[in-house]
Amino acid sequence: MENISQPKKFLISASAEGMFVFHFLYVLVSAFGWLLPGNFFYLFLITWLIAFLVDVIWAVCPLTVVEWGLRRKLNPGQVFDKSCIAHYTRKWRGLPPRPPITGKKTFWQRYSFIAIMLGLLVLGFVWQWLAYEKNFLTLWF
Repeated sequence: MENISQPKKFLISASAEGMFVFHFLYVLVSAFGWLLPGNFFYLFLITWLIAFLVDVIWAVCPLTVVEWGLRRKLNPGQVFDKSCIAHYTRKWRGLPPRPPITGKKTFWQRYSFIAIMLGLLVLGFVWQWLAYEKNFLTLWF
């Protein structure tokens, strides 16, 4: 393990914490942004689309990879879950990270996030239609 100076440790730690805060806010908007009124709903659609495409293309969030990389520089032996949401939920509950999946993933292991994201999108459009009387069908027809 390389010897890291205190100022560099502070910068790495602050960067990891900053990445966590940004990631947390991004996840909040992606998960609950459909509740936001007016033009904020479009922010939800943008964050939703980016999160959906990242999962379809890479199957792992680059924000998680960057955060874990920063944290491993400070503690190379630290074990992380593949998903930040699962990792921090388990950590908050006092549970260790899940072991990595070996072998072929089942259909739901691979596509559950996509199913959740599609459900949030449908829920978002229905909520906007019922709560704010936005009729998105008139935009296309």
